[in-house]
Formats: sequence, structure tokens, C-alpha cells
Amino acid sequence: MRSLTVLLTMALGSASAPAQIINCAGVAEVFNGRLAISTGAMDEGGAFALLGRAAAEDLRSCPDLEPQRYYLVRLAELGYSATGVRRAEGPAPGAWALAAEARRRHPLSVRIATIVARLDGSVDAARRAMALDPSYAPARTALAVALAAKGDASAALATLTEAESSPSAAALIVRARIKLMAGDANGALAEALAARNAAQKKEPEPTPTRDILRDAEELLGLSSRALGKPLEARRHLERAVSLGSAKAREALVEMAPAKRQGK
Repeated sequence: MRSLTVLLTMALGSASAPAQIINCAGVAEVFNGRLAISTGAMDEGGAFALLGRAAAEDLRSCPDLEPQRYYLVRLAELGYSATGVRRAEGPAPGAWALAAEARRRHPLSVRIATIVARLDGSVDAARRAMALDPSYAPARTALAVALAAKGDASAALATLTEAESSPSAAALIVRARIKLMAGDANGALAEALAARNAAQKKEPEPTPTRDILRDAEELLGLSSRALGKPLEARRHLERAVSLGSAKAREALVEMAPAKRQGK
């Protein structure tokens, strides 16, 4: 983490150099290198926020850098404000406007289009993202989420089945949610376990490890509850609450009467 801080501090200091002598392609390359070591840092949240400030500084000198603009949009989707403070739930205010501007500047960026699709929530937006690069797994996952939101769980799962043979933790979380919604609690439990086990692997998008663990524990708890295993459910839900899950907190409240009755 210290080395990351030093790298980012150096980058922030160099961002004030005259724009005419800045190699913007080099700035993008350096940023991508810093991004690769940010996930998994000891203070992951701090690393994300610090890198966000570096991205904003880079864009002042090189406004057409897709990596930096994508990263700022991704942070906003995750709930980070421009000051680095993160909301407890949902995207930051202004995330949609930031994403729309990024899409206008980089209409061929599948990464930005995928975030736009998730914020929009529509099947059409997800299909537009996929059309840019059918091999980009998060775009396919966004389409699955949109199909599931319309009530078409079978089409959503079929979309995910066509994905890569080794899905990311984020994709496994989506599979678990869709299977639980479709009434397949056993399947949801298996996917959530796989997601928790894959939490330390590199994700295709910047994603705090804490988020993956939070969602996995939440789904393990909800699946266990659906399978009639209240003790296991409470254990997982309590872990999810400690990681910031509001849905897990609601589930525990719903289970409270059963606990008082000794069930």
C-alpha cells in the first residue's frame, strides 16, 4: 500500500506539468499499471479513492483518456463521490450524468457502455454494450441481470451459461441471485459458495473484495433460509451485515420472531 501511495503521489505531482509536454499515451499506460495493483490493497477503499483522484488529475491534462474516465465512472457506480467518500448503498449522485458524458466521449468503449447498461437497467442498453464486444463478460452479465429483472430467469441463466468457463466472482454472484429468484435455493447456495471462494481472484472490473464477500455471505444466508436452515442462515447474514449488507439486516429482522420462538 505504501508503494501504491508513493506511485500515486508522484503521478499527482506530475499532472501539473504543462499539457504540451505530457505523453498522454504514457499517462494511460502508467494509470493501467497502478490500477492493476489497487485491488487487494490492505486499505482497498483508500486505494480506490486515491487512484480516483489521480485519474481526475490525469484528465485535466489529457481529457480523452478512456482508462481514467472509465475508472471514475466505475467509482461513481460503486458509490464513491468525487471526494472519495462512499455511499452505503447504490451509485453516487451524478453517476448517470458522468456515465453519459463518458459514453459521449468514448462511444466504442464496451467498459463504459456496460456501466451505462447497468445504471439504465434495460435489456436494450445491455445488448448495445454486448454488440461492442461480445467477448466482454461484464456486458453479458449486465444483459442477464436485465433479463432477470423482466422476469425471464431462464433466458438470463442461458445468457450466463454461454459465458466463459471460469466466471468471475461478480458473475457467480449474479448467477446466485437469479437462481434464488427462480426458486433454486440449492443452486444459489452453490454459486454463492463459489463466489466467496473466488473473491481473491482478479475481477474483470475494479471491484472491492469486501463487496464480493458481502454479497456472497448475503446470498449464502438467504439461500440457507430458503432451504430451512435458520442457524446457518443467521451466521451468514450476520457476516453480511458486518460487511454492510442492508438486505441481510432486513432478513435478520424478519427472522427475529422465529428466533424468539426457539426455531
